[in-house]
Amino acid sequence: MSETGCPVCGYPNCVELNADGEATYDLCPCCGFESGVDGIGRDREERNSDLRQRWLAGGALWWSSARPAEPGWNAADQLRAAGLTPDDDPS
Repeated sequence: MSETGCPVCGYPNCVELNADGEATYDLCPCCGFESGVDGIGRDREERNSDLRQRWLAGGALWWSSARPAEPGWNAADQLRAAGLTPDDDPS
């Protein structure tokens, strides 16, 4: 996955860590993940997988009402483009 994509849903341009390895506290408009807040002290890959599964189980809905999804947005396509392969495909 890209270093500039959400580690949970793959939304582009959502950075988890800055160049110094510190949390950016970016809030993903797609899934609602906020770096530096969710799962502090847990293995990041395990945390990201757990959060992804919760997002998928909830229907993989767009999170932000202030920043709507692009027309035609599709969660499954976004995950695949980011190299994330969910156990449960939302499409």
